[in-house]
Amino acid sequence: MVNVPGRSKGCVTCRRRKIKCDASLPACSQCLRMGLYCPGARTGAFFVHALPDSTSSKPIARQISTNLKGPTFAGAVQGWSCDRYWDPRLPSYQQPCRADLFDQLFVSHFIESFGFKASRANDPSSIWLNKLAVFITQPSPTLVRSSIRAGSMFFYGSPVDDVSIRTEANKWYLRALHGLRCLLEQQAGAFTGDIICSVVMLAHFETTAGTSGEAWFQHVQGAAQMLQPGGPASCRDGFLHQLFRHLRLLVFTAALFKNQQHYFSSQEWLTIPFETHSKTAFDEFVDILLSLLPCLGVAREMIDLRGERASCLKTKLDKLLRESISQLHSWWTKCTLSTNFIEANSEQWTGTSTSGFEDLPGDSEHYPLIPYSDMPSASLSALYDAVNVIVLRLAFLISSSAHLYETRIQLHVKSILLAKEFVATFPGPASSRGSVMVGLPLKIISIWSPSNMLLNAMNPLPGLDSQYEDRGTSSNPSRELFGEVAHHVLQLYSPEVFT
Repeated sequence: MVNVPGRSKGCVTCRRRKIKCDASLPACSQCLRMGLYCPGARTGAFFVHALPDSTSSKPIARQISTNLKGPTFAGAVQGWSCDRYWDPRLPSYQQPCRADLFDQLFVSHFIESFGFKASRANDPSSIWLNKLAVFITQPSPTLVRSSIRAGSMFFYGSPVDDVSIRTEANKWYLRALHGLRCLLEQQAGAFTGDIICSVVMLAHFETTAGTSGEAWFQHVQGAAQMLQPGGPASCRDGFLHQLFRHLRLLVFTAALFKNQQHYFSSQEWLTIPFETHSKTAFDEFVDILLSLLPCLGVAREMIDLRGERASCLKTKLDKLLRESISQLHSWWTKCTLSTNFIEANSEQWTGTSTSGFEDLPGDSEHYPLIPYSDMPSASLSALYDAVNVIVLRLAFLISSSAHLYETRIQLHVKSILLAKEFVATFPGPASSRGSVMVGLPLKIISIWSPSNMLLNAMNPLPGLDSQYEDRGTSSNPSRELFGEVAHHVLQLYSPEVFT
C-alpha cells in the first residue's frame, strides 16, 4: 500500500520516498539507516478521502414518486421533542484512559531502549522484556499492568519532556505501590514471576524519576528477596530465570552504592541458576561484578587493621584480586575472539575457543579495551573499564609495583569518557537507556580516580544521585561505592597526572 496515496500506515518520510516502511516505533529502521528524520508511523485510525471524482461522475437519473403528499405542520410537530435538542449533557466521568491507547507505544519504546534485537525462536533463554507486551495486552493483575505502565510511560515522557505523560505515570506508580503493599500484607513465601517483574519495573521507574533516594534500592532488594524463598534452583528455567539474569546487575549496583555484600555473590547463586541454560557473555561479566564485592569488603576491613589480622586479610585480598584479574582477562579474550559477543547466545559464547591466544593477564603493558559499535556493547565496555579501574586501584594495597598500572588505569578512564560521548550521539530511545547505563561507570571513576583525570565525567543518574550527590572530597571520602577504600588508596598512593 506504499504507492496508494493516503492509505499507507508508514511514516511520512517513507511515503514521500515511495519505499516500504516497517512501521517501527518511535522511528522506522529505514529512516534510521539513512539518517533521516522520522516522525513515526501511523498507529491509530485515520480517514481516507473516498468520494468519487466530480469530473468523472455521471449524473444519476432520478425517478420522482407519483404518490407524494405535501408537508403538514402537524406531522412535523408530532415527531419533535424539545428535550431531544435542548437537554444539556455534562461530560461523563468515565473518560477513555490515555494509557490504553498508547500502551504498545510506551512498552515498545521501553524495550527498544535496551538495544537488543528480537530473541531467537529456538533460544529458550530469551530476554524478560518480551513478556512485558504480553502482560500489558492480556488480562493480568492490576499490580502488573500498573507497574509496567508507570515504568514505560515515565521513561517515554522524560526525554520528550511531556508533563502530562509523566503525571499519568506518577499516578500509575502510586496505584502500583498501593497494590504491592496490599499484596505483601496478604501473601508470604514464594512469589510468581509477574509479581517480581512488577517490582523490577518499579525499580526502573525510580531509576528515571528519582522520587526518593531509597526507593530504587528498596525495590531492587525487595525483588531479590522475593527470589530467595525459592532458592537458586527456582531460577534455572522459565521467566524467573530471565528475571534473575536481569536482576543480578541491578543487585550489584545497589550493593555497590550501599557498600554491602549480597548473597547473589555466593557460589550456589553463581552456578545453580545456570545448570539448565549456559551463561552468555553478559552473564559471565555479571559474575565478575558480583565477585568484586568480596574484594571490596576485604579491602575495607583491611585498611582499618594492623598486625597479624591485617596480614591475613592482605593475603586473602591478593588471592581474590588475582582471580578477578584472571576472570577479566579471560572474558576480554573471548570478547575479542567472538564475532559479536553481545548477540551471541549461550552455545555460541561457550564454544568460543581461546587456545593459542598468548597474553598475560597481569602484564602492566597489557591494555585490554573492548570495541563497540552500538549502545549495549558501549555500555558494557564502559562498565568493564570501570571494574578494571577498581581492581587495579585495589592492587596498590597488596603490591609495591602496582604503580606500573597507572597508564592502563588512565586508558580505562579515557575509554569510559569516549563511551559516554558515543552513547550521547546514538539515535533513538537507546540513547536515554545508554546514558543511564554509562552513568554507573562515570560515578565509579569520579570516586576512584583523581579529579584531574576526569575531565567532563558528569553522572546522569537521576534515580541514584538525586539524593546521593556524594562524590567525596580530599578530606571527606564518599559514603558510596566503597569511597573510604578509594580515598585511602588515593591518599597513600598519589597517581600521576592524567594527560
